[in-house]
Amino acid sequence: MGDILRAKRYFPFAALLLANFMEVLNAMFVNVSMPVVARDLHASSHITHWFYSSYALGFALTLVLTGPMADRIGHRRVFLAGAGLYVGASLSCALSGGIIAFLLSRLLQGAAFALTAPQIMGLLHILYAPQDRVRLLPALGFASASAGTFGPVVAGLLISGNFADLGWRVVFMVGAMIGATALLLGYWLLPRDTHRPEDGRDQGFLYRPMPLVIAVGAIMAMFEWLGRDTAGFHPWMMALAALPFLALWRIRRGTFSLRRPWDARSDPTALSQLATGAMLTICFSASSNSLIIIINHILQNGRGHSPYVSGAIQIPYGMGVFFSILFFGRFLLKKDGRFVIAAGAALLALAAPLIMWAGQNPHWPVWALLPILGLAGMGVGMTSGCIGPASMARTAPAHAGASAAALRLGQQIGLALGGALIMRPYFYLSQQPAAGAGPPSYLLVLLFVLATAVMLAASFPRPLFPPRA
Repeated sequence: MGDILRAKRYFPFAALLLANFMEVLNAMFVNVSMPVVARDLHASSHITHWFYSSYALGFALTLVLTGPMADRIGHRRVFLAGAGLYVGASLSCALSGGIIAFLLSRLLQGAAFALTAPQIMGLLHILYAPQDRVRLLPALGFASASAGTFGPVVAGLLISGNFADLGWRVVFMVGAMIGATALLLGYWLLPRDTHRPEDGRDQGFLYRPMPLVIAVGAIMAMFEWLGRDTAGFHPWMMALAALPFLALWRIRRGTFSLRRPWDARSDPTALSQLATGAMLTICFSASSNSLIIIINHILQNGRGHSPYVSGAIQIPYGMGVFFSILFFGRFLLKKDGRFVIAAGAALLALAAPLIMWAGQNPHWPVWALLPILGLAGMGVGMTSGCIGPASMARTAPAHAGASAAALRLGQQIGLALGGALIMRPYFYLSQQPAAGAGPPSYLLVLLFVLATAVMLAASFPRPLFPPRA
């Protein structure tokens, strides 16, 4: 009987596991199908980045409005609303007849994941003790790695197979079916009583969303406006990219004025640790997402491989993500657990230029990319798989939803930053007849962002989790 009760404790985790799988799979599907969708819908190279920016915009603007909502009305309700919206948005993507309709559907997909994604970490934080959360990391890593490993292969197979003459559209239909499954599992398995309305009352800036909506919208709009020229890059973008870091740094140092204390019952370093994690999330989202998109573009447009082959080549990347979380995630509970995250960012900084150089060098065989992609996957797993538990280690359960939303907000700001400072210059230079002397600007930015991530990870407190954990 005791074994049954212990097993029942982990039933909600099944729904969260599928939601995590669904989010990564959606990204992989879009990464592989982007070149085909762009050709079919006659999208110019100047708006191709909006395949990702529209999603990031929908995610970020919805997130700051609804992230703390789960702390007030319940995580289950918000999760189910997001899963239902994702099903509708995926079907809308599949039925889109033009680029504008497709981008609007991607906007809705972003809004859907803004509802579901924060509940993964939020519910993990509420339902499980710190040791249990770290023990569950390999399962989350397996879900992410499975989606990252087999998602590109499945997407490439579906597109190349042209089932029922649907082409790339069948990929989004499959996504809708997975979303419907997540909706049913969430309805059956997620607990109903994970919130106390009085705990979410006026607890600081995370519960005052309108300034964040304005700030996030302004940052993304400025990235688009400043990048309107042919090269898609403007020096002022660097100054603009520093704004969210400046605000988070002030929060980290305790110099940002909050109307009310974060929470008198919380560890005093909780907000500082969360702000550090948000900055780290911005850096890592900008670099890792841009890198995987550039890899797909190199393999399909540069090397001329099909979507299926492009996806298969990335299998070592997904395997690296899984095995690094499996072997290194448990070290977060150690006194120097912060160095797992720092080492992962350093590993990705080493692998990224090697991948770009080898991929663009026609004298290098494709198989030579496989070990480098595995190395990059290990760096991604050691960092992205561990940021959430490390950042929220001292957060009070009453603020789990708002804190998880803050990390996800950092992720979307990072996507916008990476799109403006890394992907746009790359796409521009890839269309030029010859590359200039010296390393390209997008590679320098990527390495600078990863170096910043290493320093931020090393500045986490020691140990990551409070002594009572």
